[in-house]
Amino acid sequence: MSKTAFVFPGQGSQHIGMGNAICEESSAAKDTFNEASDVLGYDVFNFCKCGKVSEFNKMEVIFPAILTVGVASYRAICQQMNVQVDFLAGHSFGEYTALACSGAVQFSDMLKVVYKRGQIAQRVADKETGYMSIIDNIPITWVQEICNQLQREGHTVSISAYNSQTQVAICGNSVDVEFAENELIKKDATITPLIFSPPFHCALMQEIVDELRDILKKIEYHPFSIPVISNIDAMPYPSENDIVEYLCRQI
Repeated sequence: MSKTAFVFPGQGSQHIGMGNAICEESSAAKDTFNEASDVLGYDVFNFCKCGKVSEFNKMEVIFPAILTVGVASYRAICQQMNVQVDFLAGHSFGEYTALACSGAVQFSDMLKVVYKRGQIAQRVADKETGYMSIIDNIPITWVQEICNQLQREGHTVSISAYNSQTQVAICGNSVDVEFAENELIKKDATITPLIFSPPFHCALMQEIVDELRDILKKIEYHPFSIPVISNIDAMPYPSENDIVEYLCRQI
């Protein structure tokens, strides 16, 4: 018997006009955008439709927007189709969207969480001491070997996300990531630097973990109505009681 999973996108999926089409087709999607606007105090739909490119790099605004589009899309599909959803998951930040759709966290609460998460993550990004880079078209084992070698030499760079069988993200100190990029280019890897992103999913984010934990502890959690696959181990969350710690480990 087949099973159905919804996987939500993370940072980098944003674009001007996102959410427009789904709102034209679904009252559930429109209601989701209205709810987000009420919680955040500004017109989220207008931001997604007409926002400036520069604003789409500010995490405190783009995180709530990505969350809203994801939840709106999910609600629209559930409204229009009789589909049995067996699992939810999210790529990096998309895990927050999955949790909001799972019944474990109210959408309004998650909006407040991701807004504040964006603020503290932006603080790390503004230091410009570390960033992420996407590596394509090279065996993942080669990337791991290079990162391991650089770590032995005292560099701070590591694989932070396994995006697919042929793509990973690396992150660390800016100079060390650039050094790794140069080594990978020699092996004909395709490099896509994420200049405006902080070094998510590595030890350099440890400085904001305590703040994130405090933010997450302020909201209420409920039993999962749909299992959510965690980024940290690719297994379903054991219970709603694990959400705070799992998201702190995820960052």
